[in-house]
Amino acid sequence: MKYRKLTKDDTTLWDELARPHFLPEDFYHAEKVLENWDLLDAYVLLTESDEWIGVIFLDYRKHDINPNGIHFLQVFVRPEFQGQGYSNQLMEIGLKYSLGMIKSVCINPNNIASIALFEKYGFKKSHPLKTWDVYLKND
Repeated sequence: MKYRKLTKDDTTLWDELARPHFLPEDFYHAEKVLENWDLLDAYVLLTESDEWIGVIFLDYRKHDINPNGIHFLQVFVRPEFQGQGYSNQLMEIGLKYSLGMIKSVCINPNNIASIALFEKYGFKKSHPLKTWDVYLKND
């Protein structure tokens, strides 16, 4: 499988994959992602014919959640590709480019698949934050 770094010009990908996953009360957060693009890294996983499978966002901004590491903003996989291991591939890409510095993620508490994915990679639920649950990884 191939992948490439996402650019700010890839707004259709953001609109298709990421924005629908933000709850209405968190839409402000989604807009902040685009405003702070220079402090983010994002990688898109592609089929051999360059069709978008999914994307992973890494957040380098300083957070109260995690002041000493990189925050996983999110992993998104298009519905037709879910359940085929692509989330794991995106996680591996994120871990590779973050040099193991990913220490936190916020997950919708109703998203059982995301919870299972991040727990598989050693993240543990820490505390609720607004409409999300914060998961931390301690190495």
